[in-house]
Amino acid sequence: MRRVLVIDDEPAICDIVAMALDAGGQFATETGTTGAELYAMLDAHDDVAAIICDNQLVGETGLEIHAKIKSSLRARKIAFFLLHGSGADLRERVGERYFGEQEIVEIHKPMHSILALTAIVDAEVTRLRS
Repeated sequence: MRRVLVIDDEPAICDIVAMALDAGGQFATETGTTGAELYAMLDAHDDVAAIICDNQLVGETGLEIHAKIKSSLRARKIAFFLLHGSGADLRERVGERYFGEQEIVEIHKPMHSILALTAIVDAEVTRLRS
């Protein structure tokens, strides 16, 4: 089973995302609320297939986290999903090009179709690993 790390400073969001992914039966999830927890989980597991990370965390952003671990993501073929409620504003602030070059997949809050989350994550993990 492929592991997905879910990082959000709102535990309820972590729970909702984990339940949606677990219900699909394709992923095992582990959750945390800080970048430090993410780094520890990433070091502890060699079966990580994807990371779903909120952009607004205490102490650092999801984009900053991605920048720190991007070489590991590429080497290990781990998909990175940025969860945020900024809409198009985030792309305007950091530039469209960043998302294309860095291979960050956006998931917008509010998540209107949480049931589609498993399919979205599965499609990106499959693309990276094929």
